[in-house]
Amino acid sequence: MAIKLSPTLTRKWASVTDVIAGLEKARQAGKQHEALLAGIYLALKNERDKLEANLADLSASQRLDVLSRAAGGLRSKYKVSSLNERTRLLRELATVERAMSDAKAHYASPIQMLSRTDFGSERRSRLMQQLEFSGAVEMSSLASFAVSTNDKELGAALVAKANSMPQGKRPFSPQELAELLMGDQYRSVQAAIMEVEELMQRAVLADRNFESARGNAVGAVQVALKSRDRQALDAAALIAEEGVDA
Repeated sequence: MAIKLSPTLTRKWASVTDVIAGLEKARQAGKQHEALLAGIYLALKNERDKLEANLADLSASQRLDVLSRAAGGLRSKYKVSSLNERTRLLRELATVERAMSDAKAHYASPIQMLSRTDFGSERRSRLMQQLEFSGAVEMSSLASFAVSTNDKELGAALVAKANSMPQGKRPFSPQELAELLMGDQYRSVQAAIMEVEELMQRAVLADRNFESARGNAVGAVQVALKSRDRQALDAAALIAEEGVDA
């Protein structure tokens, strides 16, 4: 009988460097898709202006009728000629978005990120041994030292030790220590993942608007809300840190 694995166990790993690379790839694809559509809209406008200049002898209603029919034909021509490139760019964005969706499982909280910092390293193993018989006062002092020196490896060892203690006897909050040591990077990773989702959603909306020759107010609001939520994180640009990236 086959064992059904939890989805969280089958998510592909993505390092911080991978997230940065994915975000840059999505940005480039998003810019190319936006530029492609902008070029098409400009070409449509130029051709419409040229045609309109040759219709001066017609009445306003006649000009409108001719322009409407011509616009439909021109749009169809550009829809066909640009289809392969638009599809390629949307697929590229979708590939990155899927990778970022998997990455979410590995960056679910600051404490999760801190807990795997230098996991299995010789120094972390030594720290765990040294902390085995440490008391509450010593652990509290070391937690403060880890924050003041940005020592994530020590912080990870302290969190592991604290999590093995009864909750009421922990000298500090593991979640608070993790937030102080990894909170900024956690928010930056979340913002990067959200930006990829936003870029994908924005490109799909723009492409559908072009295909249908109509706007989508609901879609525009959804993109705006996603952008608002991302900016609300007030996260700094994501930077891969030595010893934290793996």
